[in-house]
Amino acid sequence: MPEVMDAIASRDGIIRPRVALAKAVSSALTLGSGGSGGIFAPSLFLGAAVGYALGLVLQKLGFFADISPATYALVGMTSVVAATTHVPITAIIIFLR
Repeated sequence: MPEVMDAIASRDGIIRPRVALAKAVSSALTLGSGGSGGIFAPSLFLGAAVGYALGLVLQKLGFFADISPATYALVGMTSVVAATTHVPITAIIIFLR
């Protein structure tokens, strides 16, 4: 979380791509090798990172330029949590609140 707080404070919420990649790979290796850890927080981070990146790409290409990449991050978080926990309706309700 220090990376996220630093990104919000000094870089308008933009997380460095290598940090996002390192977190995704380390979470996958830890959980895949039987290490302890939950799936909720890594799912949130992965969904937000992929959603935000997709939002930036779509903005650069001129598609949906009026929609903020943060909105894509929220949709990404919701969809990845819904997929990993197998409770899509509950995930939607959690993120709508």
